[in-house]
Amino acid sequence: NAIAWFKYGLLQLFSFGYDYAGPAFVKSRENDPKFALAYAFEALNNFWPLWGKDDLAASNAIFSSMPGDATANHHEQLYIDAIRAHFNSSLENDTEARLSEAVTVISLVTESHPGDSTGLALLGLWRLVLSAEQAGAAAQSSISLADSNLKSALAIDPRHPAALHYQLHLYDSLDAAVAAKGLPAATLYPEVAQDASHGLHMPVHIQLRLANYTACFAADSLALQAADATCALYGLAGDEGCNMWNLYHSLEYLQFTGYQIGRWKDAMAMNTRMSNSIASAAAKQHPQLASLMLWFMRMDAREILDRAFVMLPQTQLLDVAMNCTNPEELVPGFWTSHTESGATLAHGLCQVFKFRPSADEANPQRVALSALRARFVEVPGEYGWEEPTNLSPWYIYQVNLMHVAMLDAADFFVQAQDSVNSDAKQSLFTQAWAHAANATSIEDVLVPVADSPTILFMSAHELYGMLLLMTGEKAHAAMASMAFAKARSSQGPQLATRLGQARAKALAGLPCEAAAWYEEVLAMMDQASDKADLPFWAELQQGLAMCQSPEDMRQRGAVLLSFNHSIEVFSNGQRGSDLPPYNQSTQSMVFPALVLLLALSVAACSLCSRLVRQRHPYLLCRKEDEEDHKELICQSESA
Repeated sequence: NAIAWFKYGLLQLFSFGYDYAGPAFVKSRENDPKFALAYAFEALNNFWPLWGKDDLAASNAIFSSMPGDATANHHEQLYIDAIRAHFNSSLENDTEARLSEAVTVISLVTESHPGDSTGLALLGLWRLVLSAEQAGAAAQSSISLADSNLKSALAIDPRHPAALHYQLHLYDSLDAAVAAKGLPAATLYPEVAQDASHGLHMPVHIQLRLANYTACFAADSLALQAADATCALYGLAGDEGCNMWNLYHSLEYLQFTGYQIGRWKDAMAMNTRMSNSIASAAAKQHPQLASLMLWFMRMDAREILDRAFVMLPQTQLLDVAMNCTNPEELVPGFWTSHTESGATLAHGLCQVFKFRPSADEANPQRVALSALRARFVEVPGEYGWEEPTNLSPWYIYQVNLMHVAMLDAADFFVQAQDSVNSDAKQSLFTQAWAHAANATSIEDVLVPVADSPTILFMSAHELYGMLLLMTGEKAHAAMASMAFAKARSSQGPQLATRLGQARAKALAGLPCEAAAWYEEVLAMMDQASDKADLPFWAELQQGLAMCQSPEDMRQRGAVLLSFNHSIEVFSNGQRGSDLPPYNQSTQSMVFPALVLLLALSVAACSLCSRLVRQRHPYLLCRKEDEEDHKELICQSESA
């Protein structure tokens, strides 16, 4: 009946099951042509807030089809008015104004019906999306209010699927402290939406930020099963476009997280499935082929960046038979920009490191790379904005510029390595480092917004670190370590950055610090990892055994003691709970002495330092890398 279909559509809509929500709302109004709310939510199903769809024309056509005698009570009418405000065609070119108007109207629902958890959830969603159109204090205010709205909804109904879902998006942040706030919703939402593929996937948006890649892989495995089951339920198991916004979303994440946790065979299987789907869809001339191509190109790129490049600092490009040809050129658009740019970067880097083209214009490999670069440099201008008037496109525009600089850095680096002329070699290295500096300077000022891609293709700092390692020069080891630490801050701790840190410490002649990083790599490996079949497994075993001599063991003990005490030392400026508290009598003796000693000579200051260290043997260490706790800058408590 109308109500049952409406409720089913609402549940699908709350979990971004758009392919099933729309038909459910149609069934609802077919059962009761005068049920006005069904038309309104069918229209709302054309608003995909985090996936870039906001079809005003289609939604207003649905409103136009609503019969004049359709009915709604006052409560329902407020929802209808809010949805109409969102699709106000007179404000078609002013998204912020439309969203603000929708927020104003849906607020009337929550004011007149304070127990309406759905109204609060939608108010939170609209405010969250509105924040992406704003900047500065206005954006922060909208985010704060959205947070409050969603908490209020969950206070009324702790298992409300929309509130749980939107809260996970709200807390999806590179800031681990923010992401951790989403753990309760990440636990509960899959229980609430057990059959919704997107509901099972959503915990990944929190676990990924916390580098819990095994949990991500487990969640997306269930999400993929749910997507396949839904397609089978609807008799669409053979349709490559069935449930694609959820199915391929999980497929892509499974590939990425599989490579992080050593389940490379499983990751490659996901890519094989994607390749088979795109080939089948192309043969059928599937109407969704262009959308499927976005997933295919991103996954194809990660086969290069997340698999083939892992051993690159060891001068070994995995799978030398891989296809490095130019990827597809896409029609301009927000997501296609990020996809085309990343895919082109991956294939360009593949050409550089596989073929090592010389500067000779007649060289076939140079001709191919020049053709790729000529198209590559058009991508930022083709898609981008020269001024940050719209934050999301501006972010992608900057990422595209960064990718171009990364390719140039790698190109000049390889030319420098292969040059036999010392002057030319030095000049080429100088140009390579200049392009790398340009790329990293762009990355350093990138500010992700609500709809920025969750997984970037490759950090500029990561590439810079790899290039530094490839020089094999001990003098570059410390800078490489710093590059990988900075890569972690922009993309989170990943296999490549932890391996990079281990290799940098080994190059620097610090076996125990290298071993500690190899332990971090080992900790990433899933119980079902490929182990000995992994290309870096032998290196990992050797790295774990680096710290074996008595002197090394003493150094290792010092490193681990410092590491263990650093974990909770500074958390929002607070002393770690594992450190002993200050002794008041000690303070009363030391600090007056410090006042006196600071007036004395440099020699007296040296004596002061020794005295304070006797009183306070523990060292306070500032975490340079908040997640991995390895780059430790230590100073005495007296500081």
